[in-house]
Amino acid sequence: MTKILPPAHPDAPTKVDKETDKWPVAEEFQQHLRQIKKTHCAQPLRVYLNDKFVKPNDVNGVLANCLAEIHFSIKHYTFHREGEVAHNSFNANVEQIIVLKRGEPKTQTPYKRANPRSGPLNVKRLKTSPEDNSTSGSGEKATSPPLT
Repeated sequence: MTKILPPAHPDAPTKVDKETDKWPVAEEFQQHLRQIKKTHCAQPLRVYLNDKFVKPNDVNGVLANCLAEIHFSIKHYTFHREGEVAHNSFNANVEQIIVLKRGEPKTQTPYKRANPRSGPLNVKRLKTSPEDNSTSGSGEKATSPPLT
């Protein structure tokens, strides 16, 4: 089913702006983008790293696990009909994101696996240096717990 769009506003631009024309959109949504890109203007999320704009294709990678300062606005609406309880609605809009510190990849723990019922993991233990080793009554060397 094809949706018919209303005619463009008389003041609408006849040319597509550079940002909207090359907007990164998944293949499955390309047709929808072609339908609206002459009547709409793409507004990229304002993300900045080291005071430089982050391109839309790079935003997800830059924001993953990062520490960021987020500027946003919140609007509150109250809907109330006589004799009924009031309904509150909140809308938030992200104005800009400033990345303060890039995220570091999370290390995977060896304990995360598909089936924990299949038995314990055999984790290699780190050996400590001879001066750090203490001996138990049986003469065994102490070992460090696994690092995860």
